[in-house]
Amino acid sequence: MKSILFIACFLPALAWSQGYHPGYVIQNNGDTLFGFIKHPFGSPYGFVFKDSSGIKKDFPQESVTGYFTNSDGLYRNIVFEKDGRLYMVRVLTQGYLSYYELQLGSTTDSYFYIFEKKGEKDQCWYSADLFSGFKDKITRYLSDDTLLCDKIRQGVYAKKDILHIVTEYNDFHQIN
Repeated sequence: MKSILFIACFLPALAWSQGYHPGYVIQNNGDTLFGFIKHPFGSPYGFVFKDSSGIKKDFPQESVTGYFTNSDGLYRNIVFEKDGRLYMVRVLTQGYLSYYELQLGSTTDSYFYIFEKKGEKDQCWYSADLFSGFKDKITRYLSDDTLLCDKIRQGVYAKKDILHIVTEYNDFHQIN
């Protein structure tokens, strides 16, 4: 009995010390598997999963809808319009307008932020690079909310206010 209790207490601590975080994997068939997840820095898809017994499991990219960790939140698969490839992206906001982060490497120009409207295939994206044309891209993509676009053009909202922009746009679509 003491050994079972020791293992139950020891495994989460060991997993955490190796960079694993408590969470779950969401498979395409709807199954949710709880355990520990490690998301390697700069990996556009990869994650390592260990079940509660400490056994590693691999998942083909197309078999997983997403995963969640207590430390980083929700990740899900999307096709990135820029190159047509499937990536696991961090979900920053989900709603009529969803907002994702994609990390392809360690440099500033390898971070991308993606906007996707529910039910539409077109995306709007920009890199973390200062010269990404953010204002023009976002106002074209959100052009159906003219009041919000005016605020962006007039400098009321800037790139640093992106979560406010997404929230206001989603509020606009709940009313209209």
